[in-house]
Amino acid sequence: MKIIDLINMEKLLIASPKDHAYFYLNKLINNSYYRAIVVLKDNHIVGLITQRDISWLPKEHLMPEKGIKISEIMTSNNLVVVSETISPEDAIKVMHKHRIEKLLICDKSGFFLGLLCREDLDDFKDFINYNNIGRIIRAIEFPEEYKQAGISILNYFGEILRKKYPNTQATVQIKQNGLKISMTIVTVDGDREIIEKTLNEYGLVITGKITPEQFTDDRLLIMDIKSQLNIAKAQIDNQKMMLEFQKEISRDKDEQIRKKDIRIDRFLSLMECALSRDVNVNLNVDQHHGDKNDINAGQDVTYATDQGKAITMKESRAGVVGDGADVEGGIG
Repeated sequence: MKIIDLINMEKLLIASPKDHAYFYLNKLINNSYYRAIVVLKDNHIVGLITQRDISWLPKEHLMPEKGIKISEIMTSNNLVVVSETISPEDAIKVMHKHRIEKLLICDKSGFFLGLLCREDLDDFKDFINYNNIGRIIRAIEFPEEYKQAGISILNYFGEILRKKYPNTQATVQIKQNGLKISMTIVTVDGDREIIEKTLNEYGLVITGKITPEQFTDDRLLIMDIKSQLNIAKAQIDNQKMMLEFQKEISRDKDEQIRKKDIRIDRFLSLMECALSRDVNVNLNVDQHHGDKNDINAGQDVTYATDQGKAITMKESRAGVVGDGADVEGGIG
C-alpha cells in the first residue's frame, strides 16, 4: 500500500495566505469532519492551521469584523513535510519522532499532494495486523441430506485443535449460505502450517482413509472422534428419512391437486358439450317457494348451484317445457 492511498483530500480546507481567516476558522471549529487548513501559494505549502493552533488564538481573532488574514495565524515554521515515496511504516516513525499527528505530503517538485493524519495510519496499522493473521478457508457445498452432518463435523475441528494443540491460538468460524458451508480458521502465521497439516489428516479420518488411532494417540480423543462420526452418520440417516417424508407429502398434495383439476376439467367439458350441441335443453330448478317446472325427460345431468338448488339438464327434441324458471349458479 502506498502512502498516497491513505490520504483523504475531502477532509482538508485549502486556503491562500491572503484569505480572510474567519470563514475557514468557523468551518474548522464547527465541523469535526475537517482536519486542518492547509495554506498554499502556487500549490506549494506555506502554512498549516490545526485545531491545536486555534485553541491558542485570542477570541477576537475569531470575530469576522476583525478581518484577520490566514497569514497572521498560520504556522509556517518547522512544518514536517515528507515525500510521496515514503512508506506507511516510515511515516509512523516520523510522527513518533516529531511528536506530531499530521504529515504534509509533497511530490518531488514540492507540489502539495495531501495531508496524512494519525487516524489514517491507525487504520493502516489495523490493516497490517489483519494481514499478519493467517486465515485457512474451506468451502464445501453439501447435498441436502449431508448438510447438517457436515456442519457438525466441521465445527468439531475446533475441539480437535483445542485438545490436540492446547497452546495453538486459533478460532474456527462456520458460515452457512444455502447448501454451501464455509469454515474459516483464524490463527497467527506461526501456527498455520501445523493447522493445515491437522486439517488434512482430519479429512482423511472422515473419509475412512486413516483411522482415528492413526490420527492421534489420545485415547479420549479417539473415542470422541468415533462418537462424532457415528453422530454424523445418524444425522445423515435422519435427514434422508425427513427428506423422503417431505417428498411423499409433496407427492400426495400434487396428486390431490391433479385429481381436482381432472374433476374441474370434466365438468367444464360436459358444460361445453351441453351448451354447444344443437339441441333444446330443459332445466328443472327447485325454486325458493317450492315450485317446480316439470320437464319431459331426455339425457339427465344434475349439478348443485352455490345456492343449493338442483339443476337438471335434459336433452329433448320436444322443446322447453315450463317458462319463467330463474337459474342461478356457478362453479364452486
